[in-house]
Amino acid sequence: MPDTAKQAQAALAIALIAIAGCVDAIAYVEFGRVFVSFMSGNSTRGSIHAAEGAWGALALPASAIGGFVLGAFIGTMVGIGAGPLRVPAVLGTAAGVAAIVPPLVGAIPPAAAPVPLLGLAMGVQNTAMGKIGDIEVNLTFVTGTVARFGAGLANVVLGRKKASVPLLLFGLWSALVGGAALGTALHRWAGIEALFLPVGALLALALAAWAGERKMPSGG
Repeated sequence: MPDTAKQAQAALAIALIAIAGCVDAIAYVEFGRVFVSFMSGNSTRGSIHAAEGAWGALALPASAIGGFVLGAFIGTMVGIGAGPLRVPAVLGTAAGVAAIVPPLVGAIPPAAAPVPLLGLAMGVQNTAMGKIGDIEVNLTFVTGTVARFGAGLANVVLGRKKASVPLLLFGLWSALVGGAALGTALHRWAGIEALFLPVGALLALALAAWAGERKMPSGG
């Protein structure tokens, strides 16, 4: 794969994981300590609630997990159906779902009812791309990225890989951290309406990906 293509993929992945961090932080603050992109955290919290018999509290992380799984299913189906327009189709779908959430907050009981929709949006987003070159990436969480970063550092020390790989992985982690910090600040300023910023960013990336695909020469 040409370096320019890898650079474009890396830039897209960094932008998307920053968006995921932003959305996750907004949801975490707004809906009472639930994640909409970090399902490991929801699984741990859900298990604690189940062990304590707190079935009402269990419903929140469980609904986010269910939404995320459904989103991954829908995103995969949309991506396959869209063919070469996979990225803009998937990102447009994720943006459309997330945009529904702010008007629903407070309009339908309970207050956390929109959580599965945000989980769904993040599940859809996570299917936009799976690799940067030959490096596996996730677009909504960084547990695997952090593990690969540590392994990458070891390979650099041993002289088996270039430093560019762990640097990229560190950039992905940093993007999520920065996005989460931004989301927290935005929520303090605008409440749930802060979601419209990452929604707008998703739409902008979808349009940019669509324009990029249109410029590519067709085969044949």
